[in-house]
Amino acid sequence: MALLIYSCNLFSFSNPVNTSSDYLAEGQRKYWDGDFIGAQEDFTRAIDDNRSNGEAYWWHAKAVLRATGYTSYYLVDLIVKIDTVSSMLPFMTWSADSTDVLYQAIFKINHDLTMIFYDSTYSAELNATEIAFDYGMGLAIEGLLTLRDTNCDRVIDDLDINVGAHFDNGVLEMVDEQWNQLSDIQKNTLIDKVTYLLDRCTDVTFVIVGEIGDYDVSELRSIIYKIRVGLDDLRP
Repeated sequence: MALLIYSCNLFSFSNPVNTSSDYLAEGQRKYWDGDFIGAQEDFTRAIDDNRSNGEAYWWHAKAVLRATGYTSYYLVDLIVKIDTVSSMLPFMTWSADSTDVLYQAIFKINHDLTMIFYDSTYSAELNATEIAFDYGMGLAIEGLLTLRDTNCDRVIDDLDINVGAHFDNGVLEMVDEQWNQLSDIQKNTLIDKVTYLLDRCTDVTFVIVGEIGDYDVSELRSIIYKIRVGLDDLRP
């Protein structure tokens, strides 16, 4: 009888986590408990078990972001509220360490959102318009963060030069003292990387018409366009 109870798990003494859906559920529980690192590990296991689990990719992206200490609302507001007449671009005044924390996270987040946006996964629970907005914002954030990665080594640290990108009377400018420390090749390489990401942001958000949530997507695209044009004007 003891052997029968053990083999059939008669009284449900344990419920081992061993499928993609189990890992997803466990990760969600940890996420809502505020254990974002533990949640990431479970969502990664869910993805490893089922590469088509779209929800696992989406929740993994959410957990990666929350582990940085930032919220999606805070970061979206930084982008959509850029004053294209006179203001510093987001992330220009942050310390290198703080900026790199988000920079490393956004690579992972955009990888997850890429898998969902381009239909490499499946989930009936995810809204295509919201995913497009999330992915577009992720690309915009990565683009602006890349302006801090002036040596283009995918790390923001003291080896990079903070070029202080800002709008002055509607014109995108860099602080001359910092910007002129870069060679023409470095300037063009950096601009190429940033404009590529901003162009992808525009392409992705064109599937959205009108507003999503509290945000007018046409205004967002206008801001991205002005930054993109301003960067091209700064080419040597």
